[in-house]
Amino acid sequence: MSTATEVTTRPAEATGGSPVPPLLGDAVLATVALLGALVTAYIVNWGVEHNPVEFMDLSVYRLGVQAWLHGQDMYGTLPPTVAGNRLPFIYPPFAAIPFVPMTWVSWTMTWWISTAISVAALALVIWLTARRVWPTYGWRAATLATSILLPASLVLQPVTDTLWFGQVNMLLMALVAADLLVEKPRWPRGVLIGIAAAVKLTPAGFVLVFLLRKDYRSTRNTVLAAVAATLLGFAANWSGSTRFWFGDTGLGRAAQAMSANNQTVRAALERMNLPTLLQDGLWLGLAALVFGMVVVAIRRAYRAQAPDALPLAMVLTAALILTASPTAWGHHWVYVVPALGVLIGRGMKSFGWALAAAVVALVFWVRPFAPPPRTPVFWWRLFDSPPQLPTEDHRMHWALAEHLYANPYVLVTLTLLALLVFGHRTAKNAVQDDPSVAPNARRGSLWRIAERIRG
Repeated sequence: MSTATEVTTRPAEATGGSPVPPLLGDAVLATVALLGALVTAYIVNWGVEHNPVEFMDLSVYRLGVQAWLHGQDMYGTLPPTVAGNRLPFIYPPFAAIPFVPMTWVSWTMTWWISTAISVAALALVIWLTARRVWPTYGWRAATLATSILLPASLVLQPVTDTLWFGQVNMLLMALVAADLLVEKPRWPRGVLIGIAAAVKLTPAGFVLVFLLRKDYRSTRNTVLAAVAATLLGFAANWSGSTRFWFGDTGLGRAAQAMSANNQTVRAALERMNLPTLLQDGLWLGLAALVFGMVVVAIRRAYRAQAPDALPLAMVLTAALILTASPTAWGHHWVYVVPALGVLIGRGMKSFGWALAAAVVALVFWVRPFAPPPRTPVFWWRLFDSPPQLPTEDHRMHWALAEHLYANPYVLVTLTLLALLVFGHRTAKNAVQDDPSVAPNARRGSLWRIAERIRG
């Protein structure tokens, strides 16, 4: 039986006030939503036409499923992708089942459907996050936030690359977000995370959100769903499942990649060319430190019954998974989008968090470890020629600055996490102990403006 300690927030109807500011009437909201949809469609269409990698990973998924359906080894050597290179199918056999319909339609229809599903999944994540961050203003505020943040997020590197490669990151994120953020799900909570974990193991880490709430029923549901999905994979493809789980697929080599696109603590240490024993020790120590800070921050949010407690717990757990994993490519960092939602929500009460949101958005747009941002916004750049990293074979000669802009996602994440954990009490005490600070001023100027509009 669950002993869950629920994190609750008051719905808009319970506040006795208007669910949205009067200026944001239905007509204005509909106009903003329409404009957001048009801008989103433009950016997506532009990205499809200028895709430099030609949906490379999606092509691999399709080739792997075709090999399986034709009785061949899906983990063997596959035909070349549309881009002309040969890549392995790296997911468990269960993951191939949802990809089967891709073999029924043309290649063009396949990548259009994949793109549409990914964008819809991202919109769902933003909407669910906003619904939790601004519960007082109801679904209209969530719709407004989605209409603005969705097209803006499409130019962030993790989102852009996920769409270009045809990756499943945003679909898996949507499963996780729905399981964690939907207030009263019509399914046993935890099942969707279990299904996501059966596709890619890393979503299993989100059981931490349940465990810290003492929600053992949802934890159990996650495990049972993951096991059931894996068994379904065995039933559908016994030989492939035995090879994937117990044989040699050669996939372990991917974990050793030291490319600058691998944004993890482990990869950052490997790029420093440290002795193996020291590198492993630092990795384990930093991973333990990040785990401790994430647990402290989530528990603090639960105790305070903060409106954004659950989305905050989700993005913090994602930060732990991404930074502590051996491999997390840039496109895996799609959780930056709900993280920006949380930061913007807190930024309405604190200029510091508003500044943090701006810095995070800038870093994930510029991505200094790669070529300049490839966006349809007039190809605007902060610099004419980006800093060029030395070749992969000469990392031991990198200067400090080169290591800094080669690991931006990790450094920004660790900095914000440290500020969230260690800067919380200092800032809180400084405001409470200063009698010259008026109560309304403590709430932040952006929040006071919103309250005036609302009232």
